[in-house]
Amino acid sequence: MNRPSTLMVGLGAVVALVLAAAPGALAAWSAPRALPVPAGALGTALAVDGRGDVAVAWSTSGRRVDHATGPARVGVAIRTPAGRVRSHLLWSRRREGASAVAVGIDRHGEVTVAWVARGRVHAAFGAAARRRWRAPRRVGPGVARPALAVAPDGEVLLAWIARNGGTHDAFAADVAWRRAGRPFGRVTQLHRPRIPAVDYSPDAAIPSFDAAGRAYLVNPCGHALRTAAPGRRRFAPSIAVAGGHVLGLSLSVAGAGRGLVSWVGGWCSRDATVGDEPGPAYVRTITGGRLGATEPLPSTAAATWTHAVAVAGRPSSAAWGEQGEQRSGIFRVDVTAGGVLGPLVAGPDGTVPALADGGGDVVVAPALPVPPLGADSGVVAVAPAGGGPSEAAPAVGSVAAATPGRRAAVLWSTQPPGATYVSVWRPVRPS
Repeated sequence: MNRPSTLMVGLGAVVALVLAAAPGALAAWSAPRALPVPAGALGTALAVDGRGDVAVAWSTSGRRVDHATGPARVGVAIRTPAGRVRSHLLWSRRREGASAVAVGIDRHGEVTVAWVARGRVHAAFGAAARRRWRAPRRVGPGVARPALAVAPDGEVLLAWIARNGGTHDAFAADVAWRRAGRPFGRVTQLHRPRIPAVDYSPDAAIPSFDAAGRAYLVNPCGHALRTAAPGRRRFAPSIAVAGGHVLGLSLSVAGAGRGLVSWVGGWCSRDATVGDEPGPAYVRTITGGRLGATEPLPSTAAATWTHAVAVAGRPSSAAWGEQGEQRSGIFRVDVTAGGVLGPLVAGPDGTVPALADGGGDVVVAPALPVPPLGADSGVVAVAPAGGGPSEAAPAVGSVAAATPGRRAAVLWSTQPPGATYVSVWRPVRPS
């Protein structure tokens, strides 16, 4: 079942979208660099730090195009700011399949990779510039793809979905933490939010950190948010974002205790044949760690997803998609820190703000499902914090942005699946 939050390009740990490179990338983007990622990898995950180190984690099932079988593998390819590429094979098994992977990188270039295999979450970490990595370790039991967030001080939060008390129809979010240079510690299960059995979406438990190191955790089909104070590893009780059922809950944070959350007043269906129930879209700001008033977005009752992007030092953005008789398409508005909405903007090229880095630069990328992603469905570009024209990437693909720091990256593959490339954006200093 497709979930609204999984439809946005660049929402952490997604499969690279396959498109041909666009000509004429601006000088702010580095020349495309090939990475040693196996052709036909089941999934890739992309992360970039403020220095320009890029980490791409990948997994394979062990079954090739010709249906021959081999070991399932998990690995990571790293590109340093100097353009050097390193590759590490982290895990290989003949009788175990690995799910899609998650990757994070701190401001010193330490990379963390996590994945699920045979009901267990595994993780490995190492420095981007070093040849040797620590051996992978089992973190805890899990049934769905994990997600990673890295705090400004290097603290890493790993979240995933596990069975709630061993039952077969109820699941909850499990979390584990680690400090730079150390493995993950004790696993904690958060019985709320409770996650329906059908919600195996890759981002059913999404962690993030703000600039002060406060941790946040949300579920796209849940109406609440959990937070943990900076330096603490205990989440406070749930905070209700909306009353009743929600669809496509999206949280973005920027600065210290500042952010934006958006959602649709519909609900996630447990029946894939029926589909999700659309509704009107809403937004709330976060200031000083507190939720502002609920503001209705200028949508119809046919909204099917939302996507919030909080931007440091600039107005934030709330985007959503509609599929109804009155109108269909992609729309967005700017949102001030005080919750004041700007004018309605339609997205004729199918692009929306997707991510923001720590310096206020905004990555714009195509959104799904309207229109279908294709060569004419828009481009990946960066709108610099200082103003001026957007700077187009050399290709369309999965994207990542550095927080903190002013860097962005785009990852793509050739068609048919072949070489995998990465390009890094950095602000151009005037001469």
